[in-house]
Amino acid sequence: MGGPALELKGPLEEHLEENGYEVRDYGSRGETYYPDVAVEAVAAGERDWAILCGGTGLGMSTMRK
Repeated sequence: MGGPALELKGPLEEHLEENGYEVRDYGSRGETYYPDVAVEAVAAGERDWAILCGGTGLGMSTMRK
């Protein structure tokens, strides 16, 4: 697996950290559905916002929270 999303992830994280942002990676690992985990963190006030990088955009298109 890989592709454009993984190629973007590293440089994006580096850019954000260089500009003073704290980055937390909720990336896909096993059964964890990262769009849900990320949106729940924002909804719970743990994070102010989230940036999601995916291969097809289908995961992000299903978020309704």
